[in-house]
Amino acid sequence: MIKLKQILLAPIWLYRLNKIRRMSKKYKKGKLELSAQFRNDLILKYANKLLKLYNVNLIIKGKENITSKNSLIVANHLSNADAFIIFSALQSILETKHDPKKIVTFLAKIELTKNWTSRSVLNLIDTFFIDRSKIKDSVKTIDDFGNFIKNNKTYGVIFPEGTRSESGEIQNFKAGAFRVAKKMLLPILPVTINFSGKVFDSSRTKKLNVEVIFHPSLKPSSFVSQSNEAISLRVKDIIESRYIKSLPEKKRDKK
Repeated sequence: MIKLKQILLAPIWLYRLNKIRRMSKKYKKGKLELSAQFRNDLILKYANKLLKLYNVNLIIKGKENITSKNSLIVANHLSNADAFIIFSALQSILETKHDPKKIVTFLAKIELTKNWTSRSVLNLIDTFFIDRSKIKDSVKTIDDFGNFIKNNKTYGVIFPEGTRSESGEIQNFKAGAFRVAKKMLLPILPVTINFSGKVFDSSRTKKLNVEVIFHPSLKPSSFVSQSNEAISLRVKDIIESRYIKSLPEKKRDKK
């Protein structure tokens, strides 16, 4: 069923992706002025359509824990679909479909810029790319990321494992990612994502239920005196407490 939909909708998706690519290039070069809300809502619309294409149903728990103010959203990482899932799930507290959508800002690894599709999408929503091989630059990027979400009142999203899990187990969290929460005094909103590993499996014949659990947020006053390592372990324990191990997304061979 999914493969058939992919074939039938291929021309439409090619048009959408080219539209994003052109728009992203002009925006980055300063040749096109687009509001943050417009860019955010466009990518959100396509994210929802993508999840629908792959027959994914989001089961969202803990919606009452989504804060009304900007915060740092921290989640486990099993699939390339996780960013779209967080993006979509964050909107679950909106009272009507006409309410302003929550604007997100991602901190992502620089390797994602090698693919023109992910590069175009992420550039359009002001993603900050971190090069883990350059420690000094990484620290500056994290600071810039924190300043941006603080000043623009967006929701920062990080996957502190650094990459998708290949075993289905939650990997160790990179402690440096929590530096921004301490420095900018941002609440931390831990999120557990269950069963996302099969989102992009086109051979599926049934609807996939992906569970997204928003845990109670941690106030800055509760962790500002702790080390980055202690905060990372604390947040990992919270996320892991509701995590159900499942098969990870298969990584494609590099060509």
